[in-house]
Amino acid sequence: MDIIIVLAHEMDAQGKLSEESEARIQRAVAVHKANQNCPVLVSGWNYRSDTSLYLAEAQKIVLVQAGVNPSHIYTEKDAKDTVGEAFLGKKKIVDVFGWKCLCVVTSDYHVARAERIFRFIYGPEYTIAMEAVPSRDPEGRREHEEQSVAVFQQTFEGIQAGSDTAILERITTKHPYYNGVKYPPIRIDGNE
Repeated sequence: MDIIIVLAHEMDAQGKLSEESEARIQRAVAVHKANQNCPVLVSGWNYRSDTSLYLAEAQKIVLVQAGVNPSHIYTEKDAKDTVGEAFLGKKKIVDVFGWKCLCVVTSDYHVARAERIFRFIYGPEYTIAMEAVPSRDPEGRREHEEQSVAVFQQTFEGIQAGSDTAILERITTKHPYYNGVKYPPIRIDGNE
């Protein structure tokens, strides 16, 4: 295993992680310790209007409090969803170090969709293991997950898994979180 990627969830205005976010971080800590202090990547943007704290920063604080050496923690602060976490993490961190073996930590209800997204974004030359933590009412979230998978498939239809150029083009033109429709557009690959 080259890196552990913890998918973001929520925090409050003081940066206290939600129960679900905390569970994901604690699972990452256990995997980190069991795998010779493998690096950990956390991501998440400044999504709250009542704080200047980024979700990635809040997660890093908890990792450090749990005993993870700060030099083993990477943060990515532009991701707004699972697609962004996968692609931005790949381009800004994973590929920079040449890592090929990933462990993705998320909640039980989200693991199938997250795995599908990560396998598509990264492509067949990467090994991806999933770690799922229990959550409250995973069945109640099934419909949302199914709808999100349908939108994901529609957005990236016709693109080959792992095709960075085509995926980037689709993200920056068709994904409302990154193309300027809902939030300011993002540039990737030296165009930031």
